[in-house]
Amino acid sequence: MFPKRTWQNLIFIFLYTLLIGCVYQVLTFRQELSSSAEQILSKVEFQLSKIERELRAVYQPTDCSTEAQKVLAHHVFRSIGLRGLAVGTVQSGDEESFIACSNFGQHKAAVTSTFWDARYSRDVAFAKIKQIEYRRDPSYALAIIKDNTIVLGAINPRIILGWWIEPFFPETKAVLSFSNGEALLSRGIDIADGDGIEMTTDSERYPIQIRVTQPITVLWGKLLTFIERLTLGGVLVFGSLLLFDVYRRSTRRENPEQDFEVSHD
Repeated sequence: MFPKRTWQNLIFIFLYTLLIGCVYQVLTFRQELSSSAEQILSKVEFQLSKIERELRAVYQPTDCSTEAQKVLAHHVFRSIGLRGLAVGTVQSGDEESFIACSNFGQHKAAVTSTFWDARYSRDVAFAKIKQIEYRRDPSYALAIIKDNTIVLGAINPRIILGWWIEPFFPETKAVLSFSNGEALLSRGIDIADGDGIEMTTDSERYPIQIRVTQPITVLWGKLLTFIERLTLGGVLVFGSLLLFDVYRRSTRRENPEQDFEVSHD
């Protein structure tokens, strides 16, 4: 039979492998969660960059004639992500405001916290529009503010953080926030506070961040699967060693002369 120390060493190896394996599973889970956040942010940035290119290509009319409104409406019609489009000039007065021509007509809107909640990066503003004159649900906006001119596009939120979250990132909640953490949009499953593990990644191009959360039960499931597989492997190894030990002992009983071999010169 194998000596007692051999079995102790095998048990120690099993427990050590179990510990290292569990730590590895946790680190892998967090890495995969971080990778999911980066992938979602990349997709959001891709959508916003397409809208930004559209806004930079918009022709800014000198007046707000019917023809100019039709041109803006045509931009919106051709775009997948735009709900509305406005252009104008930023003016300094009692408050910063812009006279804008949009696909809905001519407007005078104050660029203050009453109109939108905006954050800025470069010459780009990303904002939540508070005024919902033409829609019941809130819209979000991307605006190019440069050289006292503004081009503002109201964005469909389903384009920014859309339906593609659920099929590609199951058991995941994704939240789009301003860079300071103020939540704007969310997609995916509902997870109560404290019941999940989250990772956050910030955009270098836009004043936004993505926070991705998965339930703690997902991690427990991965750990349980690893433990079950390791235990099964350990049982097979221990069982094989026991069978080998029994076979060796039975062979010795059948051939006792092997234990008493005498060498002759």
